[in-house]
Amino acid sequence: MPIDPLDFDASNTPLGPSEPGIAATSDTPENAAPAPPPLPSIWKKVAAFLAVASVICGIGWIKSAEDFAASSTELRYLQHKFSKSLAAGLISRIDLTNTADGARDLGNGPTDEFDADSIRYITYRLTGTNPFWGGEDFEGQIDIKFISPNGTIDRGHNSPPGFTFSLPVRIGADEKTWEAESSWGNKDKNHFAKGIWHIQFFYDGRLMANKPFTVR
Repeated sequence: MPIDPLDFDASNTPLGPSEPGIAATSDTPENAAPAPPPLPSIWKKVAAFLAVASVICGIGWIKSAEDFAASSTELRYLQHKFSKSLAAGLISRIDLTNTADGARDLGNGPTDEFDADSIRYITYRLTGTNPFWGGEDFEGQIDIKFISPNGTIDRGHNSPPGFTFSLPVRIGADEKTWEAESSWGNKDKNHFAKGIWHIQFFYDGRLMANKPFTVR
């Protein structure tokens, strides 16, 4: 019959000789079940081995978790260091020109000052040395902001959040230098307000370069 712990009365409950810490009395029935025999030595060895193995496995799991955490920290550090160094050294020169649709130059070559009446597209050309030369090909994305004289980011219908647009870049491992170009503007009329503009280039959220130009 099951015993409810709340109704349990130790004074009215007989204790058998197999319960630890309680000595058998003369009132114990002679046919009471004998205490279980001790484990053979082989099972004692097996039990000891399993206990030691569980401790070793526990230590190994903790060590593996610590190693994984350390590796993850190191990876994040290398990614941070890589993106920081790449952002600082990838672009070595930025040239701006006023171009028509089809990249036809409407000015006198690269300049930092533009006539508001004649601007169509501001085309920028990026050049630099290849930090991956002799190693592996690089494929990435440079995010660009055209910042107007009043400090707002110039954006279009398809602009990514927080930027004017993004420029895919691929640099072959055998190329000592690299270049890329793109444009922003309108083929029919001037899109740029008068004043000082800034073009900012970002990689992995880090500012790579800032190129100011003036519209008069």
